Amino acid sequence: MVRGRAIIVSLGIDMKICDVEYRGDGRKATFYYTAEGRVDFRELVRLYAKEFQVKVEMRQIGARQESSRIGGIGTCGRELCCSTWLTDFKSVNTHAARYQNLSINQAKLSGQCGRLKCCLNYELDTYMEAINEFPQDVDILRYQGGSASLIKMDIFKRLLYYSVEVEKSRNTVMAISLDRVKVVKQMNLKGELPDQLQDPDLVVEEEVLDYADMGGQVELPDIKKNKNKKKKKPGQRQDGQAGGQQQPQQRREGGDRQNQPKRDNQQRRNDQGPRPPRDPNAPRGEQKPREPDAPRNEPQRPPRDPNAPRGEQKPREPRDPNAPQREPRPPRDPNAPRGEQKPREPRDPNAPPREPRPPRDPNAPRGDQRPREPRPPRDPNAPPREQQPPREPREPRDPNAPRNEEGRGQGRNRNRNRNRNRGPRPEGGDRPPQNNPTE
Repeated sequence: MVRGRAIIVSLGIDMKICDVEYRGDGRKATFYYTAEGRVDFRELVRLYAKEFQVKVEMRQIGARQESSRIGGIGTCGRELCCSTWLTDFKSVNTHAARYQNLSINQAKLSGQCGRLKCCLNYELDTYMEAINEFPQDVDILRYQGGSASLIKMDIFKRLLYYSVEVEKSRNTVMAISLDRVKVVKQMNLKGELPDQLQDPDLVVEEEVLDYADMGGQVELPDIKKNKNKKKKKPGQRQDGQAGGQQQPQQRREGGDRQNQPKRDNQQRRNDQGPRPPRDPNAPRGEQKPREPDAPRNEPQRPPRDPNAPRGEQKPREPRDPNAPQREPRPPRDPNAPRGEQKPREPRDPNAPPREPRPPRDPNAPRGDQRPREPRPPRDPNAPPREQQPPREPREPRDPNAPRNEEGRGQGRNRNRNRNRNRGPRPEGGDRPPQNNPTE
């Protein structure tokens, strides 16, 4: 089966080999596979027959049949029903879970095959018969204190659970027997409202729960804190000569510290002086005190132009307040290129007005435009122009006569074919002559 799956992967076929069954004589092998649709396995059968030297039969099965052939243990702790005794696989839908008041949880309702469990249909008929005894129109019951809404039904205990409003925005759940629900529904149909939903003659025995005192039986051990335990230093060792030499020295230091008088924390900080600021990017242990910056006596720099490149900025000289005022700069033509702009001369207001520019012909190219001379007016006393005589009407053509008899289309077609067969015309000359065998 492993070799068969490897061949399928090499061919790139979308299918899965589930099981292989050999016949008793070993001449035929049946391959069971699963696939989403139809699969063309003609090439696969030829490779299987060549590889295993047997007659090959391919049989497609579903997900339930695959689980029945593989087997396994279900969530109930027993072997799968489909692999032991179940042979008829009936369809299962979510209505079977709803009738049995089961939560629609796909992980809990699915079996090993990935479909809904077949055992959901086992008790479905019993639930259907029990549900027929319950009325269908009891979703809301009315009484003098308000109304109650149905939440769920307990088929085995023959109880219906209703949500009843006790106070404003506060509800409670009440269990009512099936017989009492039928009585209240009949009263609501007649227009009557009962005093309470529960049966007044029904005596409810409350279950008393006893609680045992488990506090005195549990004893917690005392937590002993080792106050004399000290942290080891990085250079200290437990064994060896170095460790043995450090212990007496630490003891002496500890005894000296005990004999010294205790000082206040504020007094220690004053003796040490201000702590230099620490660089957050520097590693621990390599921090050095920061030296204070010396005061600078350099002259103040002039402001720098942010648009000027670096290295070319020069200090700006202050302007003399007694200098004459500069003349205003003439306006610049936005269409003229930079560097060729010249100041515009002011126009004399006493100069005569300029002559209007003649209209330009929009079809004429730029540079060749010239003023158009006005046409002289026509003399009304002049004699009229000579008119050409009208053309003579053309004779009607006979539609039944062929074109070649008239002699007009024959020469035109002959000249067209002659020009087509001459080839390209040379530059600056005529086309080469052509020998027409018909002439």
